[in-house]
Amino acid sequence: MTPAVTLANWLDAPHNRWSFRNVDQILPTVAITNTEGTVTRLPRSPVDLAEVTFTAADGTTTTWERHLRESYCDALCVVHDGVIVDERYFNGMNEDSRHLLMSVTKSFTAAALGVAIGRG
Repeated sequence: MTPAVTLANWLDAPHNRWSFRNVDQILPTVAITNTEGTVTRLPRSPVDLAEVTFTAADGTTTTWERHLRESYCDALCVVHDGVIVDERYFNGMNEDSRHLLMSVTKSFTAAALGVAIGRG
């Protein structure tokens, strides 16, 4: 762990840039592995979203590109109708990098539950 990152500040910028990718050096974690070995690759049809505008939380108008830069995004994947339209990695990450999920876990769990319910 870098000396500046502690349990007291690991969630705060700028420390979170490092800690979200190295949480296993701060807290006990367990890697979840794919025991089946099956990976379903989604089709890709890239769409340039860089200049898409929207209203930010502070009420200003911003672009997708600017928002990603100013929010210190580490990675994102935009899926529309089962097709990846935008997938990017920042801060030294790649598709195999580990990263803390935090509240995104709830969304994944709810989606998986919805699929399970839909399948009976």
